[in-house]
Parts: sequence; structure tokens; C-alpha cells
Amino acid sequence: SHVMMGHEFSLGWNLWLNIVAVVSLLLTFALSRRSVSDEGVAIDPVCGMQVAKDSPAAVADVDGVRYYFCAPRCQDRFVKEPAKFLGQTPVMVEDPDGDATDPICGMKVNSKQPPAQADSPTGPVYFCSEGCRGQWLAGPNAAPGTQQVSLSRKAKP
Repeated sequence: SHVMMGHEFSLGWNLWLNIVAVVSLLLTFALSRRSVSDEGVAIDPVCGMQVAKDSPAAVADVDGVRYYFCAPRCQDRFVKEPAKFLGQTPVMVEDPDGDATDPICGMKVNSKQPPAQADSPTGPVYFCSEGCRGQWLAGPNAAPGTQQVSLSRKAKP
């Protein structure tokens, strides 16, 4: 029988610091990847990018409607010719009774009158806006045989 005197098993302070550092990095990464809820996101009418409403780079109010921008440059272009951009890039349109789901943002879309659409080898894909369609066409979700389809949008009353 061996008895070890004066020796205790302990985790050194260096190991504890490493554990704290790794946990901190993982927590920081997880928080940075957290997505903003749909209610807190707007679409820049100039470039189609998603913008967090609580931290936009710029905003503009036109006819009582607030528009959010990813950069002051987009805001400047919009303010000079708002009709040009409102005619080209629709605000995201959600149809609560829609029978299709936009694969980019998850909004419900009516497949009979979608704001934007693309054809894929597995059938048509419907989007709430041209911005989401553009992201899908540019991203890895678009299959090699994907082609663009002309958009049909109704003008807002």
C-alpha cells in the first residue's frame, strides 16, 4: 500500500483560464450569429439588402413611410429619386394566407401573385421581394439549371 503524502490532484490555473477563454469565444460567436426577428428587419429599397431596424446606417421618410438603408450612399441615391427605386424594388410583401414560403426570409407568399419568382429544376420558387430572389439566385441554393423569370408586381394603391 502506497500512500502519497503532500500530493493533491488539482487543475492548474492555466487550464481554468483556457476553459474560460474557450467558453467566452463560443459565447461571443453564438451571440454574433443570432438572427434578428423578421419584425426587426427591413429591406433597403436601393440594393435589396436586409437592414436591422434598430441599427440602420441611414433612414429616410417619404410620404409618411420610413425606409431603412444599409449605407448613407443608398440613402442619398434614394432621396434624389425615390420613385425610381420604389418602382424597381418592392418592399417585402407578406401574405398571411400565402401557400408558399420565401426560402430566404421565411415570409408567406401567395404563389398565384408572388412579388418575385424564379424557376428551378424542381419547380417554381416564390419570394417576397426582388431582394430575396436576388440573394437566392446568387447563393448556393440556386441549382445549376436555375433561370430568372420576369417579375409581375401590382403597384401599391
